[in-house]
Amino acid sequence: MLRAIMAAAALASAASPAFAAADQASHTFELRGVVPVVCRADFQSAVQEQADGVIQLGSTQEFCNAGQGYNVIVDYAAGQDAGALIVDGREVALNGSGSAVIAAVSGPARQGRQIAYRPGDTRLSSLRIRVQANFA
Repeated sequence: MLRAIMAAAALASAASPAFAAADQASHTFELRGVVPVVCRADFQSAVQEQADGVIQLGSTQEFCNAGQGYNVIVDYAAGQDAGALIVDGREVALNGSGSAVIAAVSGPARQGRQIAYRPGDTRLSSLRIRVQANFA
Protein backbone atom coordinates (compact mmCIF):
# COMPACT_ATOMS: atom_id res chain seq x y z
CA MET A 1 0.00 0.00 0.00
CA LEU A 2 2.83 2.38 0.94
CA ARG A 3 4.60 1.57 -2.33
CA ALA A 4 1.44 2.39 -4.29
CA ILE A 5 1.12 5.78 -2.58
CA MET A 6 4.80 6.57 -3.19
CA ALA A 7 4.47 5.57 -6.84
CA ALA A 8 1.41 7.79 -7.26
CA ALA A 9 3.26 10.71 -5.63
CA ALA A 10 6.26 10.21 -7.94
CA LEU A 11 3.99 10.09 -11.00
CA ALA A 12 2.17 13.26 -9.88
CA SER A 13 5.42 15.13 -9.31
CA ALA A 14 6.75 14.06 -12.70
CA ALA A 15 3.54 15.20 -14.40
CA SER A 16 3.30 18.47 -12.45
CA PRO A 17 5.60 20.58 -14.68
CA ALA A 18 3.45 19.85 -17.73
CA PHE A 19 0.28 20.92 -15.92
CA ALA A 20 1.91 23.79 -14.02
CA ALA A 21 2.56 25.78 -17.19
CA ALA A 22 -1.11 25.59 -18.12
CA ASP A 23 -2.22 26.51 -14.58
CA GLN A 24 -0.29 29.76 -14.00
CA ALA A 25 -3.42 31.81 -13.25
CA SER A 26 -3.47 33.46 -9.85
CA HIS A 27 -6.17 32.68 -7.35
CA THR A 28 -7.61 34.84 -4.64
CA PHE A 29 -9.18 33.64 -1.46
CA GLU A 30 -11.13 36.19 0.57
CA LEU A 31 -12.37 35.66 4.09
CA ARG A 32 -14.64 38.16 5.82
CA GLY A 33 -16.10 38.22 9.27
CA VAL A 34 -18.11 40.51 11.49
CA VAL A 35 -16.91 41.22 15.00
CA PRO A 36 -19.41 42.93 17.30
CA VAL A 37 -18.25 46.06 19.11
CA VAL A 38 -17.88 45.35 22.82
CA CYS A 39 -17.11 48.09 25.34
CA ARG A 40 -17.19 47.89 29.12
CA ALA A 41 -15.71 49.34 32.27
CA ASP A 42 -15.40 47.40 35.51
CA PHE A 43 -14.88 49.36 38.72
CA GLN A 44 -12.97 48.06 41.74
CA SER A 45 -13.88 50.09 44.79
CA ALA A 46 -11.14 50.99 47.28
CA VAL A 47 -12.53 54.03 49.10
CA GLN A 48 -10.07 55.81 51.37
CA GLU A 49 -10.16 59.43 52.51
CA GLN A 50 -6.81 61.18 52.68
CA ALA A 51 -5.70 63.95 55.02
CA ASP A 52 -5.94 66.59 52.25
CA GLY A 53 -9.66 65.82 51.75
CA VAL A 54 -9.20 63.86 48.52
CA ILE A 55 -11.10 60.57 48.50
CA GLN A 56 -9.51 57.65 46.68
CA LEU A 57 -12.41 55.85 44.97
CA GLY A 58 -10.66 52.91 43.33
CA SER A 59 -9.78 51.85 39.81
CA THR A 60 -11.42 50.98 36.51
CA GLN A 61 -10.52 48.30 34.02
CA GLU A 62 -11.70 49.28 30.56
CA PHE A 63 -12.05 47.23 27.41
CA CYS A 64 -13.33 48.42 24.05
CA ASN A 65 -12.64 46.97 20.61
CA ALA A 66 -14.16 49.87 18.63
CA GLY A 67 -11.86 50.70 15.73
CA GLN A 68 -12.55 54.44 16.02
CA GLY A 69 -11.86 54.49 19.76
CA TYR A 70 -14.07 55.33 22.70
CA ASN A 71 -14.83 57.76 25.52
CA VAL A 72 -14.96 56.98 29.22
CA ILE A 73 -17.85 58.95 30.70
CA VAL A 74 -18.98 59.50 34.27
CA ASP A 75 -22.58 60.30 35.12
CA TYR A 76 -23.36 61.84 38.49
CA ALA A 77 -26.12 63.69 40.32
CA ALA A 78 -25.99 67.18 38.84
CA GLY A 79 -25.24 69.97 41.25
CA GLN A 80 -23.32 73.21 41.33
CA ASP A 81 -19.67 72.84 42.34
CA ALA A 82 -19.66 69.07 42.67
CA GLY A 83 -15.85 69.15 42.81
CA ALA A 84 -13.52 67.22 40.54
CA LEU A 85 -12.43 63.71 39.73
CA ILE A 86 -8.73 63.00 39.64
CA VAL A 87 -8.08 60.44 36.92
CA ASP A 88 -4.51 59.12 36.88
CA GLY A 89 -3.36 62.42 38.40
CA ARG A 90 -5.30 64.61 35.94
CA GLU A 91 -8.15 66.71 37.34
CA VAL A 92 -11.56 66.68 35.59
CA ALA A 93 -14.04 69.31 36.83
CA LEU A 94 -17.60 68.17 37.51
CA ASN A 95 -20.01 70.89 36.47
CA GLY A 96 -23.78 71.03 36.77
CA SER A 97 -24.40 69.00 33.60
CA GLY A 98 -24.35 65.61 35.36
CA SER A 99 -21.94 64.07 32.86
CA ALA A 100 -18.23 64.40 32.07
CA VAL A 101 -15.76 62.71 29.72
CA ILE A 102 -12.82 61.56 31.82
CA ALA A 103 -10.86 59.95 28.97
CA ALA A 104 -10.87 59.85 25.17
CA VAL A 105 -9.08 56.92 23.54
CA SER A 106 -8.34 56.96 19.79
CA GLY A 107 -8.47 53.20 19.09
CA PRO A 108 -9.29 49.84 20.61
CA ALA A 109 -7.70 49.33 24.01
CA ARG A 110 -7.66 47.55 27.32
CA GLN A 111 -6.38 49.66 30.20
CA GLY A 112 -6.89 50.68 33.78
CA ARG A 113 -7.27 54.04 35.53
CA GLN A 114 -6.99 55.22 39.13
CA ILE A 115 -9.85 57.49 40.18
CA ALA A 116 -10.05 59.86 43.15
CA TYR A 117 -12.53 62.58 44.10
CA ARG A 118 -11.92 66.11 45.36
CA PRO A 119 -15.28 67.23 46.81
CA GLY A 120 -16.71 70.66 46.07
CA ASP A 121 -19.47 72.49 47.93
CA THR A 122 -21.97 69.83 46.81
CA ARG A 123 -20.67 66.29 47.40
CA LEU A 124 -21.46 63.49 44.99
CA SER A 125 -24.07 60.99 46.11
CA SER A 126 -23.64 58.63 43.14
CA LEU A 127 -21.24 58.06 40.27
CA ARG A 128 -21.68 55.83 37.24
CA ILE A 129 -18.82 55.01 34.84
CA ARG A 130 -19.54 53.93 31.27
CA VAL A 131 -17.67 53.39 28.01
CA GLN A 132 -19.12 54.74 24.77
CA ALA A 133 -17.73 53.60 21.42
CA ASN A 134 -17.00 56.16 18.70
CA PHE A 135 -18.72 55.46 15.39
CA ALA A 136 -17.39 58.13 13.05
